[in-house]
Amino acid sequence: MNPPPRAVGLRHLHLVDPSRPDPSTGRREFMASVFYPALPDERASRARLLDLLGPAENEILATLARTDGLSSDDLDFLRAFALRARRDLAPLPADTPRPVLIYYPGGRSHRLSNALLCELLAADGFVIFCLDAPRDAPVVVFPDGRSVFPPAPDDEDYIRPRIADIRFLLDQLAGLNATGGFANQLDPDRIGAFGNSRGGYLSTIAAVEDARIRAAANMDGFLWGLWSQDGTGLADFPPAFQEKARALEIPVLRLRGDQGGPSAAQRGFRQEAADFGGDFIGVALRGWTHDDFATTPWLCGESGRMTARIRTPPPPPGRIRCLHGLLGNFFTAALVTGASPAAAFTPPEPDADIFIRPR
Repeated sequence: MNPPPRAVGLRHLHLVDPSRPDPSTGRREFMASVFYPALPDERASRARLLDLLGPAENEILATLARTDGLSSDDLDFLRAFALRARRDLAPLPADTPRPVLIYYPGGRSHRLSNALLCELLAADGFVIFCLDAPRDAPVVVFPDGRSVFPPAPDDEDYIRPRIADIRFLLDQLAGLNATGGFANQLDPDRIGAFGNSRGGYLSTIAAVEDARIRAAANMDGFLWGLWSQDGTGLADFPPAFQEKARALEIPVLRLRGDQGGPSAAQRGFRQEAADFGGDFIGVALRGWTHDDFATTPWLCGESGRMTARIRTPPPPPGRIRCLHGLLGNFFTAALVTGASPAAAFTPPEPDADIFIRPR
């Protein structure tokens, strides 16, 4: 067995797909942050949220201060907020490659919007790749200092380019596992995907389109990225996609905010469970709002909301523990022990409406 993780490292990767054109950069480029089990080294710097801004930090903060009305205290908070993870630690040696999780954030959110959750999952032994989307994240900064801000063009498809990013990252895992800092750390046969809001439905769509994803979790996003008054939105996809979705037998975890009581939650669960063939677990967390599914929300959201988010207290520890327990148990069963996530499900601490449909 692999030794238990004792520390968490964080690295930032610049990924370039020369096969796809991009209106902002000429060719598709995006950033990924990787949380991973690491060898401890107290001399290494603790990671900060603002590390994602790189050498352009001061310039971009000045821009955000103008556009969002951030005060000097707001900027000081952002500069000072440090994570548990430390930058560029050596990975913890593993007897066998580790399971991989792909995290996609919500719309208008950056890749570290769930950093506190990703740290906990890395401490469990997972390697988590967190992605940014140019023109969707508040800002994407490349290592040479170039930056891309929203908005996207009105005619830009907000699903397909991001699914292509996920699939391109999956294509790179073999090379990352062969040489470099993640050599022999990544198991291409044990991959899961999760996200909140927009990232949630990107995870379920990617799981349908790429068989390398063996488990998926959608945290309070539309199931398929389309609002539907009656149904899940799957009927608006091409017939071939609908057929693949209903035949998908991997486990799916569906977390939602308060649905207004057990009856409403059960109705939504029944509609959604019909779209999948594998273990399907639905959890509606009573009293939770959409914003409760981002554990590090201070650089999330469209322009104009950042000030309010920064001045909002951090998520209660109990809610972070709840998300960690739900996702950690789900992916451990699906990717580590090989147990049925439905059979191994552990109810969360807070009140919740829970529905399980085994495969």
